[in-house]
Amino acid sequence: MIESERQELRAAARGLTAIRYRLLGVQASIPPSAQETSREDLEGDRDVETEMRSVIANGIQNCLDPLIADLLAAAEYQPESGEAERLSTPPPG
Repeated sequence: MIESERQELRAAARGLTAIRYRLLGVQASIPPSAQETSREDLEGDRDVETEMRSVIANGIQNCLDPLIADLLAAAEYQPESGEAERLSTPPPG
């Protein structure tokens, strides 16, 4: 019964992983700007390239990677034995 939901979580994690790699490709295609390669230029507003590369890196690290890990952990989650019995037993009635 719950196996189909586990499969859906795994599929969602695979889909997000594909998006992660797509974003990494976009990030890699944006050449580092002079602002990124010179410490002195990091003061003030970021240029477009630096902002885009930074947003992609932060989004992957802070959002996508943890979400993918959580989905896979949830798909593999096994409750304690008493809880597993309760969840697998249909309610009375």
